Amino acid sequence: MIAINAPSIASAWERAVRHVLAKGVPVTTEDGEETLETDEMIVKVDDPLWNLKSPHARCPCGKNMLDAYAEQLIKGTGNAFEYDYHSRIFEYDGAYDQIIDALVRIGIVPQTRRAICSVWNVKRDNVTGGSVPCLQWIQFLVRDNKLQMKVLFRSNDVLLAMHANMYALVHLQQYVATALGLPVGSYTHIVTVPHIYYKRDANEVQKWSSTSA
Repeated sequence: MIAINAPSIASAWERAVRHVLAKGVPVTTEDGEETLETDEMIVKVDDPLWNLKSPHARCPCGKNMLDAYAEQLIKGTGNAFEYDYHSRIFEYDGAYDQIIDALVRIGIVPQTRRAICSVWNVKRDNVTGGSVPCLQWIQFLVRDNKLQMKVLFRSNDVLLAMHANMYALVHLQQYVATALGLPVGSYTHIVTVPHIYYKRDANEVQKWSSTSA
C-alpha cells in the first residue's frame, strides 16, 4: 500500500501516476486490456480547494473539460450513458437522492459516520457484462467543524481518469459543504486497484518518461 499526502489535487495526481509507472506489474483485465497495476493507494489532500482551478500541466483533460465533468456530476446531463455518477448519487435506483439523505443525517447528528452515498447497485451491477462504476461509495464526515469527504474506488485509471475524478468529487464536496454552511475539510481518495493502461495509452505514458520529466 502507498499513502500519499499532497498539498493539491494536481500534485497528488502526479505522485500517483509516477508510483504506478514505477511500481506497477502487468495484469490483463477481464476485458482483455493490458495494464500496470499496484496494491491499494490512499491519497489525502488536506486543503483540496487550494489551487484547485489549476490542473496539472499533463492532465489529459483541459480546464473546460474538467469543469464540464464536475458540473455533470452535480447537475446531471441529458446524454445517455450506460451509467453516470450523478444518477447513481442523486437518483439512486431511479429515485433516491442520497445527497439529501446525507444532509438530513448530518443536520440531525453532526458527528454521524453514516452519511454515505453508495454507487454500486447490486441489482444492476452484479449481472455479468456491461459497464459498471469504478467509484463505490462516498462518505461525508464533519470533524473540527469542517466537511471532510472520503471516497472509495474499486478500480481507478490513474493516468486518464483519476485527476478528473478527484476534481469533480471535490466540487461535490464543496457543494455539500455549502449546503451545510460549513468550510471544506480534507479529501481522501482510496483506490483498491490503481492501474494504468500502458499499451492503449502509450502516448500519454510517454509524457512521463525520464527524458520529459
